Amino acid sequence: MIVELERRAEIVKLSRVLGVTPEQLAYLEPASPEDLRELREQATDALFEGDNRFNKLAFVSTMIPSPIAAKIAHWALGPLLSARVTGLLDPGKAVALAKRLPADFLADIAVELDPRRAREVIERMPAKTVADIAGELAARGEEVAMGRFVGYLGDDAITASMERIDDPSLLRIAFVMEGKERFDHVLGLLPEERLADVLNAAERERLWPEALDLLSHMTDQRKGSLAEIAASQNLLESLAETAYAEALWDVVLPVIPLMSNGTRASLARLRIVEDPRALGSILDAAAENDLWAALLPLDEHLPARPRDQVAALGATLPQPVLEHIVDLVNQQDLWSMFVPLAADHMDAVGRERVAQVIADVDIRVINGMADAVERDGLWRELLRIAERMRNDQLDRIADRLLNAGLEDRLPSLLAATEQTGLWEPGLRILGGLDPGLKQRLAPVAARMSAVQRDRVTAKARELGLLDRLGPLGAALAGTAY
Repeated sequence: MIVELERRAEIVKLSRVLGVTPEQLAYLEPASPEDLRELREQATDALFEGDNRFNKLAFVSTMIPSPIAAKIAHWALGPLLSARVTGLLDPGKAVALAKRLPADFLADIAVELDPRRAREVIERMPAKTVADIAGELAARGEEVAMGRFVGYLGDDAITASMERIDDPSLLRIAFVMEGKERFDHVLGLLPEERLADVLNAAERERLWPEALDLLSHMTDQRKGSLAEIAASQNLLESLAETAYAEALWDVVLPVIPLMSNGTRASLARLRIVEDPRALGSILDAAAENDLWAALLPLDEHLPARPRDQVAALGATLPQPVLEHIVDLVNQQDLWSMFVPLAADHMDAVGRERVAQVIADVDIRVINGMADAVERDGLWRELLRIAERMRNDQLDRIADRLLNAGLEDRLPSLLAATEQTGLWEPGLRILGGLDPGLKQRLAPVAARMSAVQRDRVTAKARELGLLDRLGPLGAALAGTAY
């Protein structure tokens, strides 16, 4: 879960401030990320405030030439006191001192420094100096310290620093980075080849949770691009396994609509999706977080067995959820996926539940379905659903199914009726048409071949539905209409 990842990052950062291990702060796991962040900032403030001697040291340093002040800082004050004084110095003076100090000592200071109190100093530091400090901190594994500075650095300093940091460290730094609203911009400074290396490092070093946490701080375009890179590197299986093991489907599912059709197909055919338990966890995440809109585009690529499982779950969803899904199907024009799913992968009970939903949805949804049924040749599948509807329900949707494109839709419906042998629902749809529409369809029926008209008429008589067809039935029987 996204909140869990944020909480984990905050505990890591707080442990660094307090000088303990994250495990020692496990008792704070019930706290919210926001509360943990506030606690960390209060602890940092307590360390930096309340001693007027730092102000005196800062004042004295302005009176001493930079070469001498640098030596005093290095050999007398040490990194802790130097860090406390840095934010009180004139930024120009602080940068001048930094230029005279070795990178390892500047790294010592950075570990102790609160960047909120030294923003101008950090912003003025030369890119090469920042990169030297970053290289030193990376070698020490000081990802938390580096993560606090990213939000205060310019692009040149960030680019230079990333060249000195290995791929796993980049992920760890980003995970604990302050000001993650800048992360998408920072990520854009990396070439695509480096992004591929970083994703491979996530798999190799088991850092997928840290990588997935960052998704919520990216633009949709960046998410889609990273998904394509992950697919090209054959990393989707590893990513999906982590999402399952760490219960992070709520992070992954929103990326699916941003993937290319080919990448969605690759995701749908992963081994883990064939695992009923894993697929069940995906569906549970969609239900718990209302991520159906994200999940639906994946369904059309699923192999038969997972589609059966999706259909079986769909048959058990509460009526309001099913109605919501049908509305999303219409919004995304996914009828070519949904209608066959209900018709061919649900049992009779499931088809009946879908039939009741379709019969009662808003007219605009029925219009969308009717257009897709004719466009995508879904009459056969629709008839399987329609046979579960009552006459009054069919009456409500019949006009919408056939109103537009009369010349095409009547022959299409009758052809599907013959092919499937589902004469009763097909003829009940025709019988439910408005009288005026039946009259308009009569000339179309009259132009059908005599053999086809005789077959339809015979079936209508057999089912006791010929009279219900009105002028349309008369045209089929070859009499006046």
